Amino acid sequence: LEGSVRARERRVGRARALGMVSVTPGESAREASLAQLPEVLAEGDVVVVNDAATLPASLCMTTSRGDPVELRLFSLRVGSLFAFALGPGNARLRTEARSDPPGVDAGSSLYVRGEHVATVLETRGEGGRLWRIDALPALRRAIYREGVVVQYAHVPESLALWDVQTLFASRPVAGEMPSAAAGFDLALLSALRRRGISVCALTHAAGLSSSGRAETDAQLPLPERYRIPGATAQAVRRARAHGGRVIAIGTTVARALEAAHEEVLEGGEVRPGEAIHHYRVVRRLAEGGMGVVYEAEQLEPVRRRVALKLIRPG
Repeated sequence: LEGSVRARERRVGRARALGMVSVTPGESAREASLAQLPEVLAEGDVVVVNDAATLPASLCMTTSRGDPVELRLFSLRVGSLFAFALGPGNARLRTEARSDPPGVDAGSSLYVRGEHVATVLETRGEGGRLWRIDALPALRRAIYREGVVVQYAHVPESLALWDVQTLFASRPVAGEMPSAAAGFDLALLSALRRRGISVCALTHAAGLSSSGRAETDAQLPLPERYRIPGATAQAVRRARAHGGRVIAIGTTVARALEAAHEEVLEGGEVRPGEAIHHYRVVRRLAEGGMGVVYEAEQLEPVRRRVALKLIRPG
């Protein structure tokens, strides 16, 4: 445990020392470290972080034919999950060097230690590495019972689940750690608040970095779920109204804020809400034995109001 703590402290220290570039309109760019963030910002600015907690999203499964496959889960969409599927191997082997997964048909079952946890809906991408699966309730249990952290060969030590959580981690939805906030600690958070800089959160289900196949990776990021609380939307609007800056810590935060920035409908304001795939949830309409119906906005390929029904698994 002591060695794991020291390793984590080294990673946080490296993250705080990482360089960043501050660009202020009318001024030249300035290089600084994350530890210097309170000096770069000013009272009235708002820092937005991702409070997604990282899942132990790598699961060893077997197919209906008994073939082993590693599934790295991410990107919830309506009624299903995406996953990168890999053949035999482990995190010490570069993802690009891993063999492709076994061939499966739509409708095939997936098992963890003999328990049926999911059904394959489709496979696509180079090498058939991108799978969409229908998750059964047993999958959530299997994730925390058998799952391990998704990691890559460039990280020498084995990572425990707590190694890939940020200071803000709360909602377990991320396939990988939203690592831009890895260097934040209580001292940095206190320094920001002493200078009158607000720190608020949104939740973005960060996806995975790589499937190991260039053609498939070119499709990333796939649609990702996010949630912007009302308090965060208000803080962003207040900062903009008073000439403050909004600092997105990482690309996941930037993507969520950009997706919520409605030039036509809301005059450029960031609105609170939650998005699932190509739909932004507006409010709950009804609930029954089969699922929940929401009023939602379809974001693409056309923008319109729709009723969105989420079916309960099982």
